[in-house]
Amino acid sequence: MGRIRGQKTRGWVQRNYNWLDRVETDKEELLGRSPWAVLEEDFKRAFVDYAQQEKAHDQLQKLKMVSGNIDKYVSTKGVVLVFMKGKGK
Repeated sequence: MGRIRGQKTRGWVQRNYNWLDRVETDKEELLGRSPWAVLEEDFKRAFVDYAQQEKAHDQLQKLKMVSGNIDKYVSTKGVVLVFMKGKGK
C-alpha cells in the first residue's frame, strides 16, 4: 500500500492500514481469508467500479445532439443513465 499514492486514495490507504493493525491482534477480522485477498477485493470495490462510473459520467457530459436527431440523442443518453443506475450509483 505504500506505493498507492494520490489525493483520492489517502482515505482508502489509511483505513486499510488501520484494518491491518486490527487484524494483527484479532485474526477473526479475516473471516478465514488471507489479508491480501481482503485488501484486493476492497481495492476493486473502491476503485474499479468507481472508474466505470466516472467513464459513464464523462460520456454523458460529452454527449451532444447531432443534426437534430432527438431520438438517437435521447436513446443514447438513456442507455448511459441506465448503465449508471445499474451500477448502484
